[in-house]
Amino acid sequence: MALFWPEMDAAHARGSLRQALRFLRRELGDGVLNGHSEEEIGFEPHSFECDAVTFEQACDAGRLSEAMQLYRGDFLDGFYIAGESAELERWIEGERTRLRQMAARAAAELSQDAERKGNLAQAVEAARQGVALDPDDEKGLARLIALLDRSGDRAGALHEYEHFRRRLLELYNITPSPETHVCVEAIRVRSEPFGPPAVQEPVAAATPAGHAVEDITPSKRRRPVAITTALLAGAIAITGALTAVARRGNDAPTVLAVGPFQDSTGADSAKLTAGLAGLLATNLGRLPGLQVVSSARLYEVVGQFRALGDTSVPIARAARQTGATELLEGALYRAPDGTLTLELRRVDLARGALRGAYSVQGPQPFALVDSATSQLARAFDLRASSLRIADVTTSSLVAHRFYAEGLRLVSQNDPRSAQRLFEAALAEDSTFAMAAYYVAMCRMQLGDGHGMRGPLVRAARLADRTPERERRLIRTTLALVAHEPQGLAMAETLAARYPTEPDGHLLVGQARTMAGDFLGAIPYLRRVVDMD
Repeated sequence: MALFWPEMDAAHARGSLRQALRFLRRELGDGVLNGHSEEEIGFEPHSFECDAVTFEQACDAGRLSEAMQLYRGDFLDGFYIAGESAELERWIEGERTRLRQMAARAAAELSQDAERKGNLAQAVEAARQGVALDPDDEKGLARLIALLDRSGDRAGALHEYEHFRRRLLELYNITPSPETHVCVEAIRVRSEPFGPPAVQEPVAAATPAGHAVEDITPSKRRRPVAITTALLAGAIAITGALTAVARRGNDAPTVLAVGPFQDSTGADSAKLTAGLAGLLATNLGRLPGLQVVSSARLYEVVGQFRALGDTSVPIARAARQTGATELLEGALYRAPDGTLTLELRRVDLARGALRGAYSVQGPQPFALVDSATSQLARAFDLRASSLRIADVTTSSLVAHRFYAEGLRLVSQNDPRSAQRLFEAALAEDSTFAMAAYYVAMCRMQLGDGHGMRGPLVRAARLADRTPERERRLIRTTLALVAHEPQGLAMAETLAARYPTEPDGHLLVGQARTMAGDFLGAIPYLRRVVDMD
C-alpha cells in the first residue's frame, strides 16, 4: 500500500484502499475483482483485457505482427499521480523499458522475416519501428540503412545516418562507430543503389579444398533471411584494401580496393563483415599476377585524413589515395540454417559503373573467402589452384578479430592499445606471424628497441605461413634491425615488387641512410612522403 499512499500510515492507507475498491467494483461491475480480504486482491482471469498483457503474450507466442499493432506507445505514457512513491515510479519506468525493448525486438524480427520473404517495403517499415523504439541501437540503425539502400532509397539511408549522427553528438558527444561510418560512405559514393547484382554470366567457382562451398548463380540465387551472427567482435575495422593489377588485352592496369561489406544479417554481424575484407585482401594477394595493397595500407590512409581533421572521409576517397581504380564492395547475409552468403560487386571509382558481380555461399568466413578468391581469379583471367586463406594466416576468428582491431588502432596512432590487441591475437594463435610482427612494430614506436627483437624474430620463424608480401616485409625488417648486409637488397626487392605500398620504399630509405648514402635515400623517402 505504500506504493499508492506513501504519505499515510497503515491504518489510513487501508481506509483509502477500501474506498478505491468500492469505486472499482461499482465502475467495473461484478465478477471482475476477486479476493476476500485486503491482503489478496486481483482480477478475475478473462474478465477484461489489458493491452500490455496481450502484447506480451503475443510476443511470447511469436505473433509479432499482432503484437506490434497492440503496442501504441510507452507503458502508462503520461500517467502521473501527485505525490506518488519513488518505488512506484521506478516500477512504472522499469515496465516501460522492458516492454519497449520487447517491442523493439519484435520489430527487428518482423523486419528479418519480411526480408526473407522478399518484401523490402515491409522490412523497411518494421526496421523504422525498431529504430524509433530504440534510437540508440546502432545495429538497428545500420540494418535500416542497409535495407533503405537495397530498396533504392539511398537518400533516405543517408538521412537516417545523419539524424543518428547528430543525435549521438548532441546527447552524448560521441560519433557513430567506424564500422557504420565506412558502410555509409560506401553508399554515399556509389552511383547506383546496392540492389541485387546483375551477374554478367553464371560462373560456378571451384570448391576450395577443405570446405563445402556452393557458389550461387543467377538461376538459383535467393535472398537469405537476415538473422543474428557474432563471429568477429565489436570494434574491428570494417575495411581491408587490396590492389589487383591485371592486364586484359590493351586495358590499363586495374587497382582494386576491398571496401566495407554491408551487414544484412542483424545483431553483431558487423563484427563478421569487418574481418572478411581483410581476409579476402590477404588471400587475393596470393594470386599470381595480382599486386595487392594491404588492408593495413587502407587503414593508414584513413588515419591520415582523420589526422588532418577530416573525420568523415569517404572510403572511395581513401581507396583512390592508395591508387585504386575500382572498389570491391559487398553485402553479407545469413540463411535460417546458418549458411552465409557474400555478394560482391566491382565498381569503377571514376565512373561509378558496375564492372562485375559475384556471389558465394559457405558455412563460415574462411570458406567464403576461399570461394570468392576463386571467382575473382576467373574474373581477372588468372589461372590459380585453390587457395585456402587458413594456410597463410590465423585459423582463429577470435585472433583475427584482435588483429584487425589492432590495425585500426595503429592507424589512429595508438600503439600502446594496439600492442595489447596484437598480443591477445598471439595468445589465441601462437602461430600468427603478422600479429607477432606488429607487436614488434608497436614496441619500436613506443621506444622499446630492445623489446622489439623478440617478437620480430618470432615473426620471422613463422613467416612461411604468410603471403609473399608479408613474408618479405618481416624478413627484410629483421635483416635491417640485425644490420645484415643483404638488408638493402631485400628492401629494394620489396619496394620493386610492391610499389604501391610505402613499407618497401621506407625500408630502402632507412637502409641507405644507415649505410651513409643520404642522397640515395632521398628519392625513396620522398616517395613515402608522397604516399603519406
